[in-house]
Amino acid sequence: MSFLKKIFSNFFVLASLVFLSGLISVYDNVMNVVFYKDLPLIEKNPFLSWVIEKIGVSGLVEIKAYGTLLAVSLMLLLAKTKYKVVIIPVFIFQLALFCYLTFYTPTSTGFSKPDFFRVLRVFFEFYQGKYTQ
Repeated sequence: MSFLKKIFSNFFVLASLVFLSGLISVYDNVMNVVFYKDLPLIEKNPFLSWVIEKIGVSGLVEIKAYGTLLAVSLMLLLAKTKYKVVIIPVFIFQLALFCYLTFYTPTSTGFSKPDFFRVLRVFFEFYQGKYTQ
C-alpha cells in the first residue's frame, strides 16, 4: 500500500493523470462536434440537453472547452497540495466516461458489437478532415 501511496504522490504521475483526464474531455468534446446535428436528439444527460436547448451545441462545446481548461489548470495546482487525492477519482470518472463514449451502444449486448473501435476511428477521421459542417 505504501508503494501505491508513493507512486500517486509523485507530481509527474499526477500530472500524467491530469493530462489523460483532459485528453478524455477533449475526446468527448470532439464527439460533440462530430455528432453536431444529431446531438440534440441523442444527448442522454438532461442538464446538457437543457444547455443545448438554450444555447445550442456550439455553446455547449464552448462551455466544455473552457471547463476543461479550468479543470486541468486546477488539478495541476492541486497536484502540489495535500488535496492531490482528488485527481485520482476524477481520472477514474474520466476513464469510465471514455469507456462509455467509446463502447456503449443501446442495441448491443455486452462487448459483442461488430465494429468495436468505430467511435475511435471516427475521432481520428475528424482530425483527418473527413467530417465537415
